[in-house]
Amino acid sequence: MTQSKITEYTIAVIVPDADFRETLKMLFDYSFEFEITGLFKKVNELVSSKTPNPDIVLTEITDIDEVAIIKKIFPSSPLVIITGDETGERIVQLFAAGAAHYIFKGSEPTVYLNTLKEVLEEKVKISDSVIKSLLAAKSSDNKPTPEALAILTLREKDILNLLAKGLPYKEIAHNLSISIDTVRRHCFNIYDKLQVSNRTEALNKYFGK
Repeated sequence: MTQSKITEYTIAVIVPDADFRETLKMLFDYSFEFEITGLFKKVNELVSSKTPNPDIVLTEITDIDEVAIIKKIFPSSPLVIITGDETGERIVQLFAAGAAHYIFKGSEPTVYLNTLKEVLEEKVKISDSVIKSLLAAKSSDNKPTPEALAILTLREKDILNLLAKGLPYKEIAHNLSISIDTVRRHCFNIYDKLQVSNRTEALNKYFGK
């Protein structure tokens, strides 16, 4: 008797290179944690498809305009970019376009699986150099948008301002004298109100990026 596959997450993949696309397909086919609901060569194929919203999206597309199109099609799905560019500035641009995280091309298969799960479970770890670039891009002159200010509570605004400084949940909880679970609950409410799915998207929406 064969054991049926247990699927936890659905994923859409957009990768131009046929060999790399097939490699990723094999990786997810042999994974007990992901099921591919859409496999595309380019963004145009995605636009014309009727693929339902996956739990997460993985792409090698790094063109900023095309990344924005992917996010428009799947606004509630975290987007992970496969990139060979390790410069903080480029990664910041991808974040600003809607990416939730990134994976360097050539990483081991386990890195792909673990990173995707970390994004879905809100456990992403961003390098110090990228955090510094993100903070430099979001200078002190940035002002929250009137729309965001109108729908968020004072506590939610406090948490967003601490998120913008790169603080993890544990430090936010310590600064505000609340539990980590309370921070998570506030973040869930923030994401719901701003109609986003992760920290980066929330900050971009809050500061009108």
